[in-house]
Formats: sequence, structure tokens, C-alpha cells
Amino acid sequence: MERIAVVDLGSNSVRMTITRLFADGSYRMIESARAMVRLSEGMGAECLLKPEPVARTLHALDLFRRLMEAHKVTHVYPVATAAVRQALNGEAFLAVAEARSGLQFQVITGEEEAQLDFLGVANTVSLPDYVMIDIGGASTEIAVVRDRAVVGKTSIPWGAVNLTERFELKGKPSKKRIHAAENTVSGLLDACGWLTFDTALPIVGLGGTIRALAKADRKRREYPLEWLHQYEMSVCQLTEFLAEWDGLGANARKDMPGIGKERSDILAGAVIPLKCLLRRTGAERILVSGNGIREGLFYRHLGGRQDWPGEIMEDVRGHSVLNIMKLHETDTPHARHVKELALSLFDQLARLHEQDSAARDLLTHASLLHDAGMHLDYYNHQQHGFYLILNSELNGFTHREKVLVALLCGMHRVNAELKADLREFDLILADGDKALLRRLSLILMLAEQLDRGESGAVREVRLLISDKNIRLSVKSDAEVLLELEAAALCGTGFEREYGRKLEIGKASVWEDAF
Repeated sequence: MERIAVVDLGSNSVRMTITRLFADGSYRMIESARAMVRLSEGMGAECLLKPEPVARTLHALDLFRRLMEAHKVTHVYPVATAAVRQALNGEAFLAVAEARSGLQFQVITGEEEAQLDFLGVANTVSLPDYVMIDIGGASTEIAVVRDRAVVGKTSIPWGAVNLTERFELKGKPSKKRIHAAENTVSGLLDACGWLTFDTALPIVGLGGTIRALAKADRKRREYPLEWLHQYEMSVCQLTEFLAEWDGLGANARKDMPGIGKERSDILAGAVIPLKCLLRRTGAERILVSGNGIREGLFYRHLGGRQDWPGEIMEDVRGHSVLNIMKLHETDTPHARHVKELALSLFDQLARLHEQDSAARDLLTHASLLHDAGMHLDYYNHQQHGFYLILNSELNGFTHREKVLVALLCGMHRVNAELKADLREFDLILADGDKALLRRLSLILMLAEQLDRGESGAVREVRLLISDKNIRLSVKSDAEVLLELEAAALCGTGFEREYGRKLEIGKASVWEDAF
């Protein structure tokens, strides 16, 4: 078993994650720590790290070292970004930091920073095409991604802290100062020929500024999920929030939910790279990534251990689902057999349920995860599974898809209701989703009953659909009385949903079904 620590020494904050990597290839974060040290504070034109920010940073690294010792870390990846990269006394600072903490920091270039951001995003988001932005304290990394590959990237030497200091943007800055800062950033973006106007490309935003904006938006909307990764904001929503922000006084800004006192004084400068990028690309929506440099370094390590052909995994969703299955000790053969049965039923019922390939994909993943709650207890395991999936890092799924998968896991048991009010998710679910849940949960329920003995005895299912009946015939070389009687319990639901009586038998009885 490995314990991997990643330390990201940024210009505004220093952050650390510790992830446990198990022998079966599964992994789980076991520690996350951060300190708002503002290492780049006061660097100014002389480009020197100042004593107070240095002292704050060294203190934070002392605490991180203690956490790493407590968790018996086996691998450490410490990286330093723009503040140290730009500072004339950066090497001297790192020598002191190493002597104090034992950490040998690698100072990464802006391009390498953008690449690690990309690895953190590409391995946890399924989008093939997007524009990525990471707003740090002293730099901003931007990349355009097409078909899951970077086609252009840059690092500009402006971020939340140095924009705020250089253009005096604390408090309520004048429009003249804001315009000067925006013109500086826009001029650098204009030099990026690969950064074109394309309203279809969403922005994927990383870093504390983007997360703070998302938290504030989530509070304003009374959004039901705490999970920030893949939270989506429209540019209209962002514009409304910033207009409201501009009208607040200094004290009110500090109390703004989601922003926090430690970020309120630099927000005016922090949003400038984002606003310039939005004007440049015409993007209409912003997707939050909770993953960046730290996760990029972890996935680089994981890919090396698992012999990936490149630095990004082929199937983000499948990888994430498999990781959850391993962590919750899922009966994998049973789950995979239920999935095959469920997909066969879905395909044969197509003319009745009229659902698309996206629904089929949801059924695939819900089938694999349906018994995750068994990790806690058999009784009410559908309820446990709903909670586990809703609160797991189910990467690659939109929030709507994640909620649907969780609900399907919670609705898969015969005669066992899920204690959840679907109205809680009205902001997330789309029109027609309740009907979708009814039909997919019925299919999943029937598929699980057809493997009631968890032996794979039912090898194949065939449906004959008439105006009055759905005749289900199973093919098996074994005795399947248990499975047939269990599956019959789904009959009431099928008759209610499809207006047809469900009849179930073995293929030897209904030879005409094959």
C-alpha cells in the first residue's frame, strides 16, 4: 500500500493532499490541508519574497510535514509555482524550506503548470472540448483542449494577488484601474492565436477564485449538492453575481457566503483573467473543476503504476465507477452480470420506454454500483447506496447524471422504498427524469432478481411484447426457480408502467421465444 502526498506551493495558498493507493489499484484521499499564506504578497517590481509571507509559508510546511509523518507517507511530490518562479530570492527560500521541512520542491514552469492542470481535469471530466483556466495568486494558466488533447496553452504572469497589488484593486477600485488591469491581461491573451471566439466551448475553471464564485452561486441558488466538481454556472449567473458584488460595501463583502474573508479583498483582481477570457472566447457557461495540479501529479503517478499508454485514462466514468466498486468491496461478477441482463432488457424494451443511449449509459453505471450500500449493511442497503454514490467522487458525470445514478441505486430493491424527496433535486433534474427513473429502476430491479442467487444461472433473456403481455423467457442450464419467483415480484411495477402483464418462464417452456 502506498500513501502519496502532493504539495502545491502556490502564490496565494499552499495545499497538500494525501491519497492512499491500495494493492488492487483503488485509491482514496485520506487527507487534505491548505493554508492561505499569500507568498507573493508585497513582491512588487523588485521580485523579492518578503519575510512575513515567507514565515507564514514555512509554518504551514511544518504542519504539513507533521501530517505526512502521521500518515506514514511513502511518496512525496512537492512543486512550487509562480511566486517562487518569479522571485529573485526563490532559491534561497527553497533552501530554507528544505532545511525546515525536508521537502525538495521542484519549481515548475508555467507550461508545466498548465499541463498538470490539464491532467487533473482530463482524468476527472468527460468533456472532449473546452477552454481551461487556472487563476493563481501570481499567474494564470490557460489551455484550449480539443478531443481531450491540448492544442494551445500559455501561462501569463498575472494572478489574483499581483493584479490586486500592481493596479491597486483592493476595496472599491475605480473603473480606470480595472480597465488598466483588463487591458494588460487582454493584450497577453491577444497574442495567443489558438485562443479563438467559440461560444460552443465551455470554460473549465480551476483554483480558489473559481471555487469561491461557485460556492457563492450555490448559496444564492440554494443548490442541493455540496459537491463542487463539475458544478456549472452560466455566464449570466456570474455577471449577476459580480454586479451584486460591486454594489456591496467592504464589510458586506467579507460576510458574503462562499467568498470568505481571506479572498474578499482580492476578488476584484482575481476575476479579471476570467472576464478577459470570457470576452475573448464568447463562452456561455463555466464548469468548475475541483481538480488541478495536485490531482495531475497523482494521476501521473497512478498512470505509471498501472502502465497507462499515456498520461490520461481512456474512460473517466468507467475508471471512477470501478474505483468505487473496489473501495466498497462490490461483488464484481454479480454486478457485471446484472449489468448485462439490464442492458439486454433495456434494448428489448426500447419501443416501450423510448429512452436514448444516454439513459442506457446511466443504467450501465447504476447496475455496476447498485449494491455499493452492502459495504455498510444489508438492511436498507439501497438507502446506504444512494447516500454513498451521492457523496462519492463519481468523476466524469454531470451533477444531474450523478443524482440519477444515485437515485437508481436507491430504487433498485423490490418492495423497499427509497427515503428521498425528489423535489430536493428540482434544480438539477430535467423534465422527464422522474419517468426515466421509474423505467430504468424497474429494469435494474428485474435484472437483479434474475440473478437472485448471484450465480449467473440466468445466461440470457428474451422478450416477446404484445399489446397485452410482456413474455420474458430465460435461458439457463441450471435450476432457476429462485430467480423466476424473485423476478415475478416485479410484475406489478411493469403492469403499472407499461400497461402489460409480465409473464416469466424458462426457455424450455416457451421454446418459441428463442
